[in-house]
Amino acid sequence: QSKIKIADGVFQIESYLKNGAMVTMPTPASTNITIEKERFYANVGCNSMGADWFATGFNVRTLQIAMTEMGCLGEVGKIEIDIAALLARLNRFSVSESQMHFYENETLLMVMKRK
Repeated sequence: QSKIKIADGVFQIESYLKNGAMVTMPTPASTNITIEKERFYANVGCNSMGADWFATGFNVRTLQIAMTEMGCLGEVGKIEIDIAALLARLNRFSVSESQMHFYENETLLMVMKRK
């Protein structure tokens, strides 16, 4: 892994932190996180969310996340809330050729694969 800026592109969430353990995203193909310079957009299957963020080295600062407010029933709604909360905690990342990892300090929050 090299010290590079967050890679622009479209990623799908493979796994995320839930109740202290990493869990596999039930429907990874329906999740998208699009990164464009200093902004990200995310959709987990119902609402869309986005925020400005700023990366310096491996550190990142996320500004307030804006999110549409459709009522999302069932598991998708719960996952969406979890992902939004994790994105708000994000302060560090690492990048490999095909994956991006998001962290809060040393705690892994999310693993994403480039689409």
